[in-house]
Amino acid sequence: MTGGSTEQRGFQHSVFLHLEAVAELLLVHDGDCTQKAYWDLQISCESAYKALLVQQTGTFPMSHDLFHLHDACAEGSLSFSRDLLKRVPRWQEMANLRYAQGTRQILNECFDCYVTVLDIVAGVLEATKGMRLGNARFELKTQLPWMRRP
Repeated sequence: MTGGSTEQRGFQHSVFLHLEAVAELLLVHDGDCTQKAYWDLQISCESAYKALLVQQTGTFPMSHDLFHLHDACAEGSLSFSRDLLKRVPRWQEMANLRYAQGTRQILNECFDCYVTVLDIVAGVLEATKGMRLGNARFELKTQLPWMRRP
């Protein structure tokens, strides 16, 4: 990652660290790890939005709310609908899951959320100059039953 401020590069780096953490947690095949993965999904989205906002405005809102962060982005800069955010749990629930409060331990549901987060992050990074997921490749073994997509 080159270009941008130190703060922006830090957020961009965080996106990938947290996405990697999610993948590692899901491979454990344990309900508690699955539940903890949601917080890393949250932070990867937040970091992508905040990297874009730092680039666009020089700052970012102190908020975990993805809807708020989405709305703070320059109008027309994002190529996806805000409605995509409705497919992931709200940040408050994600925070609770991190502390073993609530119940979201079904692996295929978390994997669906992971795929949605990849779409969100890719869309946000697409708007960020110098940062893309475009040619990234992820190899996922589809013989695992929880990874079969309809």
